[in-house]
Amino acid sequence: MILAATCIISCKNNLQESSKTLEQYTESAAMSVYMQEPERALTIIDSAVIAGNIDPDKADYLRAVVYYGGQHDPMKAKTACHQLLMRDDVENEDLLHEQVYMLLAIMAHAEGNDVNVLQYATKAYELAIQLGFEDDAARMASYVTLSMAHKGDIDSAIVRLEDTRKQVLALHTFGGEMTYISVVKSLMKILYDTSRYGEVLTLANEAEAELARFEAHPKQCTDLPENFNTAEFVDYSRGQIYTHMALAYGGLQNPTEAHHCLARAKQTVWAQSSGFDFTILPMYIALHEWHEAERVFVKADAMQLTDTLNYEFIRFLRYRTQAAREQGRYKEALGYCTRAFFLQHDLADQQMQQQIAEQMVLHDLQKEKTAREREHARTHRIIRILLWVIFITIVITILAAYAIITKRRIKEKNYALVKMINELNARKRKALASAENKDTKELYQQILEKTFSERLYADQQMNRETFAAHMNISRHELNDLLSANTDGLSFPQWLNNIRLERACTLLQNEPDKPIKDIAAAVGLTPNNFLRLFRQQYGITPTEYRQNREISV
Repeated sequence: MILAATCIISCKNNLQESSKTLEQYTESAAMSVYMQEPERALTIIDSAVIAGNIDPDKADYLRAVVYYGGQHDPMKAKTACHQLLMRDDVENEDLLHEQVYMLLAIMAHAEGNDVNVLQYATKAYELAIQLGFEDDAARMASYVTLSMAHKGDIDSAIVRLEDTRKQVLALHTFGGEMTYISVVKSLMKILYDTSRYGEVLTLANEAEAELARFEAHPKQCTDLPENFNTAEFVDYSRGQIYTHMALAYGGLQNPTEAHHCLARAKQTVWAQSSGFDFTILPMYIALHEWHEAERVFVKADAMQLTDTLNYEFIRFLRYRTQAAREQGRYKEALGYCTRAFFLQHDLADQQMQQQIAEQMVLHDLQKEKTAREREHARTHRIIRILLWVIFITIVITILAAYAIITKRRIKEKNYALVKMINELNARKRKALASAENKDTKELYQQILEKTFSERLYADQQMNRETFAAHMNISRHELNDLLSANTDGLSFPQWLNNIRLERACTLLQNEPDKPIKDIAAAVGLTPNNFLRLFRQQYGITPTEYRQNREISV
């Protein structure tokens, strides 16, 4: 329970919430877990979310802590942690992920799963270093090194734990103090298992002195949680230190000092823990105090501590094997040894099944995440398509409106041009009909009438010489005649003017006649007709025809 409460308090400190209400919620949740009230803790967390005092991601992390520390449901806690790790929109991602990996490492450590400890503790360590949380980094480093020791790399583990211990001792923070005690306990355990009892005692005396310093000046730690029970923490930790000292003196075959340390440990809160007797059991065996050892064995039977699949019970069976063997009860020792062997095998199978179950959970979570990502991608694709449709519709609407306005303007412009053309042609006809030179006026009128009546303009091959011969006048006479009666137009200009004027009449009177036929009817090729018409009037024959209803 202290572990669960510590997780929540650590979460509160590291997330550095400024809201007083949030602090009250997290402290209440921690106390609810500590007091075996997980349902109340969950209710408080839900209330904090509804009140807006904590974001949903942090709330889910606290729920995972409650699932593990209050409901004792590691799989539910792991699922919640993995769900958090798979979210893409986590606020303060590195900060929360560091806490999640720490919780996963704590659970793996409790299960004795060194593979997962190394995986999760290493990630938590890297994030803690990145975020500047030295105490968290040290705690995870101790987990990593302890797992190394379990795997047989004892000397390297001891060296790394010593380095970590010195680092956290220099922090002078509450988090560093908790980490220091955790590192010291791990280090003493490894030293005891390797029969280095003198080093255990040296380390224990140093740790006791550090606890005394912290107890005397707790306020020097600026990150100490409000209303934290410093005395209980120190008493609990001191009891564990005395227990390790008693074990070390037992290993040194010094019953007087061993029982003296044991008596001091029994005066602490730690002695009220259910694990106290099992922790001190190796001392009774080392000192051949079989009566006390048997009392612990009987107590285990009374608690119905049968073949539970955990490392502590396997360790307990090995102690019973050692005790029975040293008392000459070899058959009984063989039975305990056999049970320990098969439990070790079953525990390995159970861990494999747990890993398979975790992988299945991860697979299901990944499938859900992939499905959500696909749904989001589909939604975004639909939104993009709709936006493109709206954009294209707007563009088409704008272009259509522009086309309509432009067409209207062109039509209005063409109306004006056609009107101007008709007026121009009328003035030309009037000018042609009223030549100023009286001497040549009658001859010019005859030529003009003959050109229209005989449709001489329709001959594409018509030139100055041919036209003059047809009119029975010389080429020079024709030039003088045109010069005197048309403001100095040359013969090609004069003939093309007649052709274009006639074309305007045909375009208005014969709306269904093709443009190329009209061009041929006035003695022009389609290309020349289009070029001359646009050059003369500024619009095309088609545009002129569209406005044929305009008359002079």
